[in-house]
Amino acid sequence: MSIYIWLRPDAVEKLEDLKKQGILRVGVELDNRTGKPYVSLYWDIIDPAAPDLSVPQEIVERVTIRETIYRGFRTEGLYRHCEVELMVKTGVKSKGPGDCVECQEVSASAPDVDQLRGAYSLLRQGKLQPCERWEDEDPPTPPAKTQKNRGEKDASSGDSPIFGKGIEF
Repeated sequence: MSIYIWLRPDAVEKLEDLKKQGILRVGVELDNRTGKPYVSLYWDIIDPAAPDLSVPQEIVERVTIRETIYRGFRTEGLYRHCEVELMVKTGVKSKGPGDCVECQEVSASAPDVDQLRGAYSLLRQGKLQPCERWEDEDPPTPPAKTQKNRGEKDASSGDSPIFGKGIEF
């Protein structure tokens, strides 16, 4: 899982101080498009064995994740929980030549790690419902085929289950 901790513009100097003090050991990167500073981490946000992902909240602007899941799919769409927004999209990934697998991409944005962790966990448990559903409703189930009763005419005789009694010549 890719976790991105987006930093406030004035955070770079504060981070340098934290690195000098040995409190923080990650490097700050700048987004190619926006120039905004961020820290990227590669841990499962709900893994209890993951290292402490906290960065001082006073320097955090947002926390985002991107994750690919291969089972336990959820309905495609947008989800919201408190101040967290999550998006789920279904796609196909190539595992190698001729080996494709269906998967879902989950991305989320929150004000802090704890809120993101809680909402992501609820999503994976199936306890959140989308506020915007992108999938079509389940297609209607066709009526069950039944055996013709004796004496019942079929469509070739002019009777139609849709239009009723046909014209006989």
